Amino acid sequence: YSEMVIIDDEIHKEDNLIILNGQYFINWQLVKDTIDEDLFYDVEEQILIITSPTQVKRYKLDDRTATFNRNTVSISNPIRNINNTAYIPLDLLKEEYKDRLVIRVYDRTVVIEFIDTLYIYGSLTKGEYIRHSPHESSPVIGDILMENEELRVLTQEKGWFYSLTKDGRFGYINPNSIVVDFDRESSLSLTNEESVEQKRADKINLTWDYTYGVLRNIDNIKPIPGLNVISPTWFDVVDETGRIYDKGNRDYVSKYKELGIDIWPSVTNEFNPALTNVLLNSSSLREKIINDLLDIFLYYGFHGINIDFENVYYEDKDVMTQFVRELYPVFKEHDLVVS
Repeated sequence: YSEMVIIDDEIHKEDNLIILNGQYFINWQLVKDTIDEDLFYDVEEQILIITSPTQVKRYKLDDRTATFNRNTVSISNPIRNINNTAYIPLDLLKEEYKDRLVIRVYDRTVVIEFIDTLYIYGSLTKGEYIRHSPHESSPVIGDILMENEELRVLTQEKGWFYSLTKDGRFGYINPNSIVVDFDRESSLSLTNEESVEQKRADKINLTWDYTYGVLRNIDNIKPIPGLNVISPTWFDVVDETGRIYDKGNRDYVSKYKELGIDIWPSVTNEFNPALTNVLLNSSSLREKIINDLLDIFLYYGFHGINIDFENVYYEDKDVMTQFVRELYPVFKEHDLVVS
């Protein structure tokens, strides 16, 4: 049989698995479709991006270095460009999703199971052969299987069960020789899983402070009853290089900190959809903007960031989500709130 990937009970062939010099590589699109819907591949820049609540990882194809948040790391087995498509090495896939997946490798086959799912198994009622095709005259695969042996049942075809043996053989089992426990398949609920984002203990009372130029005078800053967060409109991404216009004032920050008020400045796209289209559709520009913003926010000592990108083309909604997804773990690493 040809190379294939089995995820849950679905069999994926064609170009989903490629074996090079004994190493297994999985098509990135299959991973996105079946395992991680947030996986992002920039075709133009050939960058694969994996995000989680704590990290954004950027892998340049065929490059032995990657960035985890803002740190450069060395990798022994890079993501490959094969036939103009990104292929993820199996060892990297195992590491990235070790808390969610069990991955087994057999001859030219990769079986991927989710940790929180139980699968259908059957038990042989007598000694039986596993066969290439679903009929008695089909050639057998290997030695006879013993009575009571358990097999993972994947699909049913012409009444026969396409199954996986414990020693990694795939084939068809006569339905008269196996008892299949269909009731065993169920999903497990993870009741003890901690929430990634802890809810803020206090109610947020936020107001905007509209600023139209570089702030120079803070004499008007006074306590505001009930206010605990202020969002000055200080930052705008203004051109196609990702340059950020800064209207901030450190004395302003110090004053509000003295009053016990957190500062979450807003960042806008100047409400320019054409500019936003250019910025968001480039992975390198998204990364530059995020890193530049973090440097600025750490310099001022802010408590959070308010993303105020408006008037975005509908076609850019997914890359807008990706921008926030990439920004979140970088800012969260420094205890900055993202809103």
